[in-house]
Amino acid sequence: MDQQKNTNLRHAEQYLGVLVLGFLLGGGFSFTYFNQAGNKSYQEGFDAAKKTVLESSLGGIFTTPEDIKTLLGNVTAIDGNRITIKVQSNNPFDDIALGERTVFIDNDTRIYSLSQKDPKVMQSEMDEFMKAVREGKNSPPPQPYASSKASIEEIKIGDIINVTATNNVKTLAEFTASEIQIEVKPITQ
Repeated sequence: MDQQKNTNLRHAEQYLGVLVLGFLLGGGFSFTYFNQAGNKSYQEGFDAAKKTVLESSLGGIFTTPEDIKTLLGNVTAIDGNRITIKVQSNNPFDDIALGERTVFIDNDTRIYSLSQKDPKVMQSEMDEFMKAVREGKNSPPPQPYASSKASIEEIKIGDIINVTATNNVKTLAEFTASEIQIEVKPITQ
């Protein structure tokens, strides 16, 4: 029986020894791994995640065109001929710093105000369009909005404007507009 106790004691000692050795090795490997992982910056992790998403089958959804000449944004400030807009992008990888843009208006900038067409006029235009389609004619669909000339004084903080430029504004924080459309305000009840 003493021999069985000694055998059981040796097995327990071996088991404890292996357990302690496992903890030491696991702790050492974990320390080394997390120490190296901790040296990577947040930006490196973000860039790796971005690359993975863009290379996936859904990556095309998140790519911004290289040439952007039109931006849609909310007016946040007006100072003379300078308008600040907050651009809303659907691309989570766009540069956040370019979410706010300054738009200059000069004598060549065309400004239009969009308004909702009268429902009867819109229905008449839609009937004409459908008739042309049935006859096999290639005709553009009617636009639900009417456009009229406007001035900078008609642009107000909170308005949504569609700004067009002649050059690429993808990475420009400031640019001169060639055309501005003041969007239709939603109907409130």
